[in-house]
Amino acid sequence: MRLRAAVTTWSSGPRGRRRLAPRRGVTLIEVLIVLAIVALMVGGMSIGIGALSSARLRESATLVAGAVKAAYNHANARSRTTRLVFDFGARTITVEDSPGRMFLERNSRTGGAAAASDAEAAAVAASEEILKGPRPARPSFTPVKDLLGFEYDSGRGIAQKKLGEGIYFGPIEVDHEDLPVVEDRVYVYFFPGGQAERAHIRVQKGTEPEDDDDILTVSVAPLTGKVQILTGSVEMPRPTSDEDASERVDSGT
Repeated sequence: MRLRAAVTTWSSGPRGRRRLAPRRGVTLIEVLIVLAIVALMVGGMSIGIGALSSARLRESATLVAGAVKAAYNHANARSRTTRLVFDFGARTITVEDSPGRMFLERNSRTGGAAAASDAEAAAVAASEEILKGPRPARPSFTPVKDLLGFEYDSGRGIAQKKLGEGIYFGPIEVDHEDLPVVEDRVYVYFFPGGQAERAHIRVQKGTEPEDDDDILTVSVAPLTGKVQILTGSVEMPRPTSDEDASERVDSGT
């Protein structure tokens, strides 16, 4: 059986000589065609993934803009000082409010409110150590559990929004902080009577975006609370005079 199987691989020549039957190989052109097809498939997948992440980035920026409008309206409708809470680690946005009157405190982690975490408590204690003398009680904030456009998290007992998959908060600038905030939590405040804190909230693809096209900045105008979605990482303007601070010409949309 082995001899017969081996013989079948041979063929007879014109003079009775036996030789191996020729076997067809793969040509260079065929290899190039296969490589070209693979390259097109990989390129198409890359374009599809890039388009998807860009759509998620735009969707997340719109989500932030919607949260700003909801907090602004909540402060006016309920006559309560309201703040948006941006959590860098959880990539979530929640809303808190307080019945107490509050004035923004510069260079304060909480903006003048009571501490809500150990890190904030340490920061508040350090600032109060510098400023001696009696101080009014800091207002406390509680989560808003039911707010239109926010999903209710039964585990945490709060309403929240979450950034799209692969989208993160970039540096967030707020008026009560001199430097951008890049970790833990940061607050943007809204007050009864139609006043808002100036802020620039960045959302970006991944933790380290490759270029400005991977970043969108949500600009919050003071007083009016109007929002504008800007392409790239846009620095928040810092007023240098009372006229600048009044925002007489509203740059929001």
